Amino acid sequence: MEKKEREGEVAYGTVVNVPKSRWRRQAYLRIKAGPQRDRYVHELVMEAILGRELLPGETVDHEDGNTLNNRWTNLVLRDRAEHSRVELARRRERGHVTDDANTSGSDGEAGTRGVGSSGADE
Repeated sequence: MEKKEREGEVAYGTVVNVPKSRWRRQAYLRIKAGPQRDRYVHELVMEAILGRELLPGETVDHEDGNTLNNRWTNLVLRDRAEHSRVELARRRERGHVTDDANTSGSDGEAGTRGVGSSGADE
């Protein structure tokens, strides 16, 4: 008997959640059944390593950038600020962000606005 899987689903109660991102699409494995329903696998793995739940402000980073690689050796606990710095460095390395595309000058001017922004400052 062959089980027909819905788009985005993986066998055995997991689903690949693909939120749209400004820079790229990211996929995360998420539990779809049982007491851990709607939890992300990488967070559960880190909680098992730590022996406690994640604290507010803590986030789990995939060291190799592959969000489907949830091996404990690939996961790093970071605070949100550190995670943002690491992600920005990764995006720059991939060429998705340039130094001048996300600037906020010391003179108080706002950074570059994208297409579809309000024209209030023009």
